[in-house]
Amino acid sequence: MSEYSTEVEMLSLLADRLAELITAVAATKGIRSRKITPVPRPVTALDRMRARRRKANHRFLVGALLPGRTPAGPPEPSETQRPPRPSARRALPPSRTPPPTSRAVQPRTVRSGWSSP
Repeated sequence: MSEYSTEVEMLSLLADRLAELITAVAATKGIRSRKITPVPRPVTALDRMRARRRKANHRFLVGALLPGRTPAGPPEPSETQRPPRPSARRALPPSRTPPPTSRAVQPRTVRSGWSSP
């Protein structure tokens, strides 16, 4: 990656555009052209991580939607999730913790908008 510079990027871009131009000129003469393959460029660690994450998400979706294809399980956490951020809230020291509530929590009842006659 150290030998990859702006000049090398511009030369790669120039080679890609020249291939497109040759294909366009050949197409005007009725010649079927083949697919243009761009000049290879270096792959960064960020690009590799994004590709791994994209593949893991795809495998997870295929496994969830088409159970016979691949095992349905959650994607690997190292490939698809960011590390947890530090929490902004800190835990209270033991002397300042609120006392536990003595009353039992009652479940809420859901009422519909319709009234009975």
